[in-house]
Order: sequence, then C-alpha cells, then structure tokens
Amino acid sequence: MGSSEAVEKQAAKLTTPAEAASIIVGGIEKEKARILVGRDAKIMDFFSRMAPARAGRMMARMMSSMMSGSFSRADELKAKGCPDGEE
Repeated sequence: MGSSEAVEKQAAKLTTPAEAASIIVGGIEKEKARILVGRDAKIMDFFSRMAPARAGRMMARMMSSMMSGSFSRADELKAKGCPDGEE
C-alpha cells in the first residue's frame, strides 16, 4: 500500500465536523454526562477510568511530542494531579 493510500484510508476513519456535531447534539438532547466524539476520545476515556495517573502522563507525553517538547515536567506533574507541579 502506497503512502497516499494509507493517508486516504486514515482520513476516511476521521469523524467529520457534521458527524461530530450530530453526536454532540444527540448527547445534549439525551442529557449525557459525557459526550465522546471519535475513537481517540473513547480510548482516552477508557484509559483515564482504568488508570487516571498513567493516562494523564501518557497524554502529557503525547502532547509534548506533538508540540515539539514545549510541555515541561511541571506540566506533566499537574496532569498527574500534583498541585503546583510538585511531586
């Protein structure tokens, strides 16, 4: 499979803005406490319920890598639930 085919296949899996809006409106109408849009949101919700501290650290690392390391250790500790970024 070529790289353009892989990109197209991945793009086909993404939630469109219209689909996201429909999910959000449906959740509001049903008075849902949580409205999860997309596969990644469902996965992170599951991890945050099973291992909250680990999920926070994982999310901080992922965001840091996406932002070229602009998140500090203090930000990671805050995500872990430590006040003022201290262990």
